[in-house]
Amino acid sequence: MQLAGVGDAASGVLMGGAAPVSGPFVFALASAAADGAGEVPASLGPTRPLEPPASKRSKTRPVVSHPANERASNDSATAFASARVGMARPGAAFGFVGQDFEGRLPRMCPLLRLVTLACFVAAAFIGCLSYSSPASDAGAGAQDPDATVAASDDGGATNLGTVTIARDAGTPISPLAFGQNYWDWVDWSANGVTGLTGTETLVGGIHLNVIRAGGNNNDTNSPQVFDTAQIDKFVAYCRTVGAEPILQVPLIANNVDGGAASAQAAADMVTYANGTKGYGIKYWEIGNEPDLYSTAYDAGTAPLTAVDYCTQFHTYAAAMRAANAAAADGGAPIQLLGPELSYKYVPGNDWLTPFLDACKSDVDVVTIHRYPFSGAQTSINGALQGAKAFQSTLTAVQAIVKAHARPNTPLGVTETNISYDYDHTKYTTASSVAAPGTFYAALWTADALGVGLQNNLWTLAFWNLAETSAASSVLGFIVADQGGPQYYAEQMVSANLSGSVLTPAGVPGGFSIYASYDPSKASTSVVVINKNTTSGSLTIAIDTFAPLSLDFPATSLSLVQVADGDAGSPHVVRYTADLATASMPPQTIQ
Repeated sequence: MQLAGVGDAASGVLMGGAAPVSGPFVFALASAAADGAGEVPASLGPTRPLEPPASKRSKTRPVVSHPANERASNDSATAFASARVGMARPGAAFGFVGQDFEGRLPRMCPLLRLVTLACFVAAAFIGCLSYSSPASDAGAGAQDPDATVAASDDGGATNLGTVTIARDAGTPISPLAFGQNYWDWVDWSANGVTGLTGTETLVGGIHLNVIRAGGNNNDTNSPQVFDTAQIDKFVAYCRTVGAEPILQVPLIANNVDGGAASAQAAADMVTYANGTKGYGIKYWEIGNEPDLYSTAYDAGTAPLTAVDYCTQFHTYAAAMRAANAAAADGGAPIQLLGPELSYKYVPGNDWLTPFLDACKSDVDVVTIHRYPFSGAQTSINGALQGAKAFQSTLTAVQAIVKAHARPNTPLGVTETNISYDYDHTKYTTASSVAAPGTFYAALWTADALGVGLQNNLWTLAFWNLAETSAASSVLGFIVADQGGPQYYAEQMVSANLSGSVLTPAGVPGGFSIYASYDPSKASTSVVVINKNTTSGSLTIAIDTFAPLSLDFPATSLSLVQVADGDAGSPHVVRYTADLATASMPPQTIQ
């Protein structure tokens, strides 16, 4: 998929119509430019991936922004700094990298500037020839994450060791593990066509467990209201693709006429869905990202503190449960998700703790959102280190949930993508190589899914399903009825990993490896992400089966499936940057 105005990570096509560039040269320049001096920008700018482009926004709708000292990368400051500074930048030894380099150039004479630039480019190219990206720390037994991989003398891939997988040491995968968000549902052109129109077959191929109708537009009910007709369309869509619906009730504006939201209006939505229509929707949310309300609304319009939000959550929850209980079928129990925080869920910037302390009795599933980077911050390094940063976030949030929620309350992530910026103009030439919709974002997506499975998340739902064009938003996994790199990465994991998640041992540096075993299918599935710039061979040993020796190309995503009765003939599917550049799906290798 080629994003309008955004560089393609796989081909090295740069913004602004620059000629295509490929290979390690792009890697070096992008790494140096994207990392800069490793400082957090003064402002992260507009942040709602759920907003349409400016030309399509409601004029009365607030635009929300995150101060850098609050959001950072949605992880702790330490994790954020590690993600930005952790990769050694080719050419750094010359002292001409990032802001320092840019500041020196204007003071040089033209000839010296040309000579300096030539030296930097040459150093970057040479440095990247031997560079190997760091490991993601995924899987047990990972080697030194800074280890590099060299090609073998005979031209083949060097064997990096044995990865062992025990099928009887797994943890059951959540039945709702794989999710997505129901956007873009707005009929912008009033012609009956939305980003989701006609995408059912493609979406069915991802094998989703849940689809969420929520976000800022559903909370404000603008530019169009998510009325009962929209609820009908949403439920029909979910049923067609085989996913359970998650439906959000608004806290800002009701879904009838866009007037003030109320607990009664929320109860009416439950009555319509589960009483009048008998849809039996089990999972509900109340509002969207309340930790952002104070940046957009005045007191009285929306709850501005965690305690105020809990007060409204409790009132709404009681009304919604009562409405559900009054349904004709006696009211199958509903579960309430919350608090749907944007980013204030880490120590030192924590809405989650006070909310759960006051409202734990009302919350069945704790849910948060996670977007690690702004458009200007996305980078190859950030994408490849995404698993480590995500694990750091989950560890911190899980500790809060364990200490402050009811016992055994599950944790889910109901919105995520590598960046929250939908507008392609927010991405720089350097950051566009790892923007949403690129191959590096696809590797990030597969890593996020693997980490989610290893942490037994209730669900991990990406933003978002589909867009009419990348000019409208770069966040869609499907654009103009065609699956992009992130779509294929999600499909390789969600359509194949099932049963119980396993923990591979002996994972070498520069690799992420995730595995599952499903006795109902008598099959073991292994997802292998090689983040190194050179190929490598691994021996995969599954229990007492004969070990398999397989090659994994540089910077690639592979799926290996081994049937119980035919362990010697694995099924291998592979996805590479070349395939992504050509808008081709993953290919069966054997």
